[in-house]
Amino acid sequence: MSDAELDPVLQDPVRRRICAALILPGPVERPALQRLLALPDATLADHLDALGEAGYLEEQDGRVGLTESGRAALVTYEAERDRLERQLRENDRPYPPVTS
Repeated sequence: MSDAELDPVLQDPVRRRICAALILPGPVERPALQRLLALPDATLADHLDALGEAGYLEEQDGRVGLTESGRAALVTYEAERDRLERQLRENDRPYPPVTS
């Protein structure tokens, strides 16, 4: 992935919410995660599957947690998104008038 690209797996806001919910507390039980995020079971399952396939989550004994690569991907995604937003704001500034 180049510097100007955002991770396609994390472009989905639900997946970012899942990762953000797991970044501090560590692994949590799946029903607790579902209640916290107020997501239907099927929706949560689909997003957990996508994050798991990317190597960002692991499930063990009914608990879901971020992997180290999942933590790194979320931090990198957020930093890159912030950088791009700053760049857009800077480019949106009007140019100073040309004086002769």
